[in-house]
Amino acid sequence: EAGRLFERAEELESLVVGVYDERPVFLREVADIVDGPAEVEHFVRHGWGPAKGFETERGFPGTRVGAAGLPPLADDDASVPAVTIALAKKKGTNAVWVADEILDEVGRLIDEFVPDDCEAVVSRNYGLTADHKVNELVEGLAVAVFIVIALLTIGLGWREALIVAVAVPVVFGLTLMVNLLAGFTINRVTLFALILSLGLLVDDPIVDVENISRHFAMRLRATRAIVMQAVAEIRPPLIIATLAVIVSFLPMLFITGMMGPYMRPMALNVPVTMLMSMLVAFTITPWLTYHVLKRCYGEGRRHGHDDAGPPRMSRLFSPVMRLLLRRRTNALVFLLAVGVVTLGTTALAAFRSVPLKMLPHDNKNELLLLLDFDEGTTLHRTDAAVREFEAFLAGVPEVIEFTSYVGTASPMDFNGMVRHYYLREGDHLAGVRLNLVGKKSRPIKS
Repeated sequence: EAGRLFERAEELESLVVGVYDERPVFLREVADIVDGPAEVEHFVRHGWGPAKGFETERGFPGTRVGAAGLPPLADDDASVPAVTIALAKKKGTNAVWVADEILDEVGRLIDEFVPDDCEAVVSRNYGLTADHKVNELVEGLAVAVFIVIALLTIGLGWREALIVAVAVPVVFGLTLMVNLLAGFTINRVTLFALILSLGLLVDDPIVDVENISRHFAMRLRATRAIVMQAVAEIRPPLIIATLAVIVSFLPMLFITGMMGPYMRPMALNVPVTMLMSMLVAFTITPWLTYHVLKRCYGEGRRHGHDDAGPPRMSRLFSPVMRLLLRRRTNALVFLLAVGVVTLGTTALAAFRSVPLKMLPHDNKNELLLLLDFDEGTTLHRTDAAVREFEAFLAGVPEVIEFTSYVGTASPMDFNGMVRHYYLREGDHLAGVRLNLVGKKSRPIKS
């Protein structure tokens, strides 16, 4: 390296590139020097599919934000040049709110900065995706709570079911408070952990309510002393059962690599939920059970029940239990049958009869088509092949829109972060990101 760097094209004209007949040869004598655009390093294009305009929801991929006065495409052209602007939210912010504010701001800037022969299109909106996923999980949580209450009503009674139902929001509220203190936000993994723990967190209150109710029925009265005795009776097994569940989830805290931070909300929420459930079972549930059930016992009977026989659930299970308890041989045969079934189900995984996957395939509305051509393929040869893919996608009925990236990587998503797709740079590499109509509006899965 000698001297300073070139700053203008005119400086290259005086560059000596050789000596001929004892005189210097300048670059301007052997070359035309033009200050023009750089060589093409990649192509980015956008095109529409037959389902263009199918989804009308604001912010849905494929929604126009800008002007629609584009010239018609040529007969042999399925796409137009495009520029992709990718925006990422800060940690801890709400993706839904950020996406809405961005759309409002883009709509305001359209008239000022976007030419009339261009348009702005939302090709990806993970704020909207997150909103849909969270709504689905909240709906699933509500359905799960309803099913639990319905089963408890059948098995214990509607009063006992309501007592246990009160424990659910209290436990979830305490768990979310711990999440806030630990720096976790409400996201899909957090909500999934709450749904997963729903069937576990009601165990402690159920055992509590059932044992208190049983003591009330045995003694034909309801007092605070009876409540304390009933809770003390089941306290040791309840603590051990809760600790057993917590220990089974603790190994998830030690997952390393990419999945460690992803699974950490689940590793935190399930144990915390169980601890809060045990806390509620020893405090709120006994107090509420006493006040709700104390008027139901008196004068030798409980309201709505008489002494004619055991409850319906007992009448259903008693014949089976008597058969197992009557003879030791019957119990051993039953245990042997359970062991055989357990080994059989375990063998399904051992012999690969069932697929082992961490996450099932999702029926997403978005696909990323990765194209790897032979190394050494020129950028223009790669681009010509990608145009053939574009022509095909422009005729697929389920496609709303697509964006092609030739020689460069598309904006990274979660899958690309795991697989390092952002490193896909080269003349022989390409990708096409396409959006499909909603999964409820197409007969086949993505």
